Parts: sequence; structure tokens; C-alpha cells
Amino acid sequence: MKFKTIYFFTYIILFVQLLSGMDSAMVRENKRLAWETVLLHGTEWLSHDMIVSLAVSKEHDALLCKTAKERKHYVKDKTRADLNKEEFIWHKYGTACGRAQNLSCHNQLLFDRYHLAGDGQVERLLGAWGNFYGCLPNDSRGFFNDRGDFCFHGYGNIPQMGGKHIIEYSLPSGSKQKALRCITDVSASNPGLSLLLDFPLLLKAFLNSLKVKEVGSMPNAKSMRVKMYCIDGVTIPENYMAYKRYSSELVYKTFSDLPEQVKNNILMRKVAYKK
Repeated sequence: MKFKTIYFFTYIILFVQLLSGMDSAMVRENKRLAWETVLLHGTEWLSHDMIVSLAVSKEHDALLCKTAKERKHYVKDKTRADLNKEEFIWHKYGTACGRAQNLSCHNQLLFDRYHLAGDGQVERLLGAWGNFYGCLPNDSRGFFNDRGDFCFHGYGNIPQMGGKHIIEYSLPSGSKQKALRCITDVSASNPGLSLLLDFPLLLKAFLNSLKVKEVGSMPNAKSMRVKMYCIDGVTIPENYMAYKRYSSELVYKTFSDLPEQVKNNILMRKVAYKK
């Protein structure tokens, strides 16, 4: 199978090189056609991680989305599981799918994921976390991040951190499952996003921040990683003060009850991106 893979891609490289003497517009079109041929008919030589790594431009992203249907059919045909069920979330390139199951009666969150693994194989991965207390008020389904990891935002506990937090659970294709506490830089104390649990629209806006990074929870604390959702990347919704009771443990009953610095920074951000 490896020799077939090498032969296949060598053929494509040689084909692209032959285009070098042609008109530039014709070269671009022929290159696009060559890659579209690879993506449509070379699924068994590709993997989920390989496909995700090809999305280096809007043009490539559009081409990967356009050919996703073929890979989705391939993944379905290679497994006996019923991947048509509504609870399965598909990656936009058709290379992977996953679902998150909330066993709240046992305080557990379970992941089930399938993806193209290369050499014509489809791999299945399972993940499980304890100390899980519930879905967020605005989201009960999983999603794929930009790296192609299957993720889920929920309310739970990371034992070494203590307390209950909003957590991003993730199951990558090639490494171990992770659980990262979600925090924000909305104030100097970098509070957890559980601060906003009773404000579902505002919480959703922060979880959709365009500026997100994984950092240490303390200086040089490499083993204690957290996910930082920066307010500079947040679009504050018009009805950001909307309140919905989530848990009896929480103390903020109105937007006015939030810490002064948090309120001020949210209001300043709302004004800033409207300019």
C-alpha cells in the first residue's frame, strides 16, 4: 500500500511540473483540476490529519469542502456503525465524525469518533471523562476545531484544579484526550468562563472568540494548561444581558451583579468593535 501511495503522489507531482511552460491562468486551472482529482479519487491514500493540513488558503478550503462528500461516503462504507444518526457531527471536509454522549446520571461524558487514518483505514477512538455535571445552556453538541480535534464544551470538574468549571473536552486523532478549563482575560484575575453561565448568549459569544490560546494556569506551570478566550476577539451580542438560571450554586442573578471590572470591559468591548 505504501508503494501505491508513493506512486500516486509522484504521478501528481510530475503532472504539475509539466505545467510549468503553460500560460499562468491555464497552469492554475490545471493544478486545481489535478488536486481535485486527487481529492475525489485518492481517498484511500489520504488521512484526516493530512487533509486538514492542506487547508492553507480559502481556495484550498473551498476545494476540500467541495470534495467532502466522497470522503464522507468512504468513511461510512468502511465502518459498520450507523453514522447517519443525527447526534454524529461531521467535519466539514468529510474526513471524520464524532458524537458526545452525556451520562449525567453517572457524571460521565463519552466520546465516539471515526476518522480517515490513511492506508485505506478508518480508525475509531473512544474517550471518557468523569466529574461531568452537564451541558452548557446554549450548546449540547460537539464540534471540530481548526486542528481537526473533536471537542465539546461542558460543565465539570478537573480534580487537580478543584471546583467546577466550563471545560473544553477534546479527542485528537493522534494523541491522548484532554480536558482544559476555559478562562477569559475579561479582568486582571483571568476568571473562569463559569462566571457567565447564567448569561447564555454572552457565554456563547466568548466561546466563539476569534482569539483563543492554550496557556499555563500559572507561570511555568506546563502541566496545568487552560484555554484562554480573549475578549479582543469577542463580538458582544445586542441582548448580552439576557439571563437564564443555570445552577443554584451561582450567585450572579443580573448583569449588574457581575464584578465591576468584568462589566466595564464587556461594555468597552461592545463600543470598541462598533467604531
